Amino acid sequence: MKRSTVAVPGWLVLSALIACSLVIGLLGTRALVPDSHEILVVRTAHEMAERNDWIVPWFNGEPRLNKPPMSYWLTAAVAALRAPDHPVEIFDGRLVSVLAGAVIVIVIYVTASAVSGALAGALGAGLFVTSAGFFSFTHDARPDLLYAMFCFLGFAAFVGAVVPGRRRYGAALIYLMWASYGLAVLTKGPQIPALFLIAATAWLRREASSWQRVTAILRPLRGLLLILAIAGPWWWLLQINLPSQSLGNSQLSGSLLRLGFDSLFGLYYLYHPLIMFLPWLILVGLAAPIARAGVGNERETRLAQLSVWTLVVTLLMLSFGAQQRYYYALPLVPVVFMTAGIWIAQALRAPFPGMAVRAGIALQAATIAAVAAYLAAEKAALYLAVALALGVFALALRLRSVEGAVKSIGALAVLTLICLMSVADNRELWSEDRTARYELASRSVERVPADQPLIAIALAPPVYVYLLDRSVPRFESAADAERHLDKFQTEEFWLLCEQRRLGMLPASWSLEEVDRMTGDNRDRALLLRVKRPQ
Repeated sequence: MKRSTVAVPGWLVLSALIACSLVIGLLGTRALVPDSHEILVVRTAHEMAERNDWIVPWFNGEPRLNKPPMSYWLTAAVAALRAPDHPVEIFDGRLVSVLAGAVIVIVIYVTASAVSGALAGALGAGLFVTSAGFFSFTHDARPDLLYAMFCFLGFAAFVGAVVPGRRRYGAALIYLMWASYGLAVLTKGPQIPALFLIAATAWLRREASSWQRVTAILRPLRGLLLILAIAGPWWWLLQINLPSQSLGNSQLSGSLLRLGFDSLFGLYYLYHPLIMFLPWLILVGLAAPIARAGVGNERETRLAQLSVWTLVVTLLMLSFGAQQRYYYALPLVPVVFMTAGIWIAQALRAPFPGMAVRAGIALQAATIAAVAAYLAAEKAALYLAVALALGVFALALRLRSVEGAVKSIGALAVLTLICLMSVADNRELWSEDRTARYELASRSVERVPADQPLIAIALAPPVYVYLLDRSVPRFESAADAERHLDKFQTEEFWLLCEQRRLGMLPASWSLEEVDRMTGDNRDRALLLRVKRPQ
């Protein structure tokens, strides 16, 4: 039987996907409440720019030895281009993430198209753009999506070098892979690039006839030298510029890279990262089985095997780590969506209709309708999304062509965008504590005089540092705060403290509550004016 095909105007689809990624990434960017992780990036970029010190990351007047500086540098660069001589804002950091997301979209499309055709590229990139992972992390100034971009670019460069048909540019693409991993190291560290390289080496050893062939393709010595040339100078200059401080116990020295079996059997990384694939878990989950109905070529088979190796090695090694953070698996998201797009396109090339394809589209439509109904509340657009998704559900059961399947998936992607756009600035999606803490910090701008000391006891101060544009020393106990205040002979000052810690403050302090977070939990923050005895 003749296979069904569908034509996809590549340049038009790619342009639409890039525009879509920029629009949805910037949607609500200013209105969303920044959390401490975002502020750490943005404020560090601001303090580095103020000091004109581009080697040592500074936050709250102290060196911040937690992350390499790439996200700080790029955030400061965006701020300098957007509004010179103005403070770095949350928008600047989020724009870096938006642009990183757009680059991932391009790389998914180009790589999948080279392997399996434009339809596969459009499916993989389109599903990624409309995923919860993309939406969440393009609205976040943290370096995670930038890190994912460099890691995925390295993965895609390796694909281009080893997949048949790209031999002419093989050496250049391998060097691009190493350079991308070097930039990833300078963004967040060597963890994921190392795991991607382990997976690539293991897969390549199965494909190649000998280890000599593996090393001839990977060029490991030159590659490691390239990573060292990219990331090494900053580490060396950092140590030189910190003569009184050692990196030994910092995150930059790998203090978090501890392996153990404590978390291995919790299977955290087998289920928690799945939230980044919403709402497309059904189609992604069915991608491999329905691909069996298609006719795969050698390139598709090799890429699928490489993706599986990368997925298994990365998730397994992350499971040995001491920390459980679902977004550590973010670099795998574009790998999975690209492979799923290829598999779905492969299934669509089979004689149509396919029951698995129709069932997948129908279940996906029902899922999006249910989500839209849950979020509908007062959003008329979401009621429309429910009706349209149910319509797609009904049509999916009667699909008779590849064109109909592609249009149905496209319609579901548009409905997903409607849902995301409708709730982009919905405060109900964020915890009350997160919003209330930001609002207290906003009010503190008016209440705390700029010339009077402000300190925090056992309370994270990043949001106050950002909004008040000043250092806010943090102390673990009142005794530590007393020693600091004695140095400056401070009698009156302002204090940020959680309500449950009031009983730990010295009885000699005269406390006047000026403001507090809304809510009734014992962890809510208070703003106090304090007088100490002379």
